[in-house]
Amino acid sequence: GPEKQQQEPWPEEMSLNELAMILAYLQKGVIGMGYLALTWSTVVLLGGFVTALGKKDFWCLTAISMIRAAW
Repeated sequence: GPEKQQQEPWPEEMSLNELAMILAYLQKGVIGMGYLALTWSTVVLLGGFVTALGKKDFWCLTAISMIRAAW
């Protein structure tokens, strides 16, 4: 039988694929940074650094941790 030729993807399809890949990597980076922020704030709050924090800093870190954990 005749051989099937693989068609070249359209330029629009290639652009959409590239955009999807960029957005996927960006999303993974943002999620990773969120986990790092949650880990950092947990270490600060539960670790030995909590005594060195001011009242405002403590509540800001608590809010960041709660928002990140709920999200």
